[in-house]
Amino acid sequence: MRTKSAVHIIFRITLTLVFIIFACAFAVTSLAQDIHPAHKYAWSENAGWLNFSPAQSNVKVYASHLEGYVWGENIGWIRLGTHTGGGIHTYENKTALNYGVNRSNNQLSGYAWGENIGWINFDPTQGGVSIDPATGDFSGYAWGENIGWIKFSGTAQDGTPYRLAELLTGYLQVFIDSPEAIEAGAQWRIKGTSTWYYSGETVPNIPIGTYTIEFKVVPGWRPEGTITVNVEADKIATGTGFYFEQATVLPGVLMLLLDD
Repeated sequence: MRTKSAVHIIFRITLTLVFIIFACAFAVTSLAQDIHPAHKYAWSENAGWLNFSPAQSNVKVYASHLEGYVWGENIGWIRLGTHTGGGIHTYENKTALNYGVNRSNNQLSGYAWGENIGWINFDPTQGGVSIDPATGDFSGYAWGENIGWIKFSGTAQDGTPYRLAELLTGYLQVFIDSPEAIEAGAQWRIKGTSTWYYSGETVPNIPIGTYTIEFKVVPGWRPEGTITVNVEADKIATGTGFYFEQATVLPGVLMLLLDD
């Protein structure tokens, strides 16, 4: 007969293997990030606001390139590249069939195209655009021959501060280190939310930041407390919660204790 300690050792080995499998699976995937809904505008003194997350077409930011369309109220649509398949891709920028904005070491290069304004250079001689990998913020200048400079963060002419940023997200995976508590129904959730998850379940599209994880109280088992997990971009953030067994007092024993 296996002891409890032996069961826990096997359980922890299983959790470790599950984590390694998930980590390897996500490591080889090129993920797309959306534009942050609160930080979706760039500014041009000659063209006005440029919306990188319009209702009709959201820009996608990949590790190697950008895809999608930008909307300018005064200039119409700007296409960021001819490729639409995601994954790893490099635009050649040699013809009208293979142009687009590339990303290498978080520095942007290449060209976007607007039917009404022509080519936009994301790596001009006196400018350039980069993305901060920690925050997702764009910075710098792109150049359009017909509209001049496009700035990605700063203060507009009307005094409005702005910045363009991608919505960085990661994965959250929490384990419960008690097979008995799991069998009794133990689960976890992000504090302040309503959805409970099972041990080892991976939740995608979690915006980067620090989260408090709480655990469900189940019959006979009580969580030791909350834990804190930090989610980073394109990574699996993991944490482990612990439960302790609650002593069960039978009604007859309780009556005897009360009588004493």
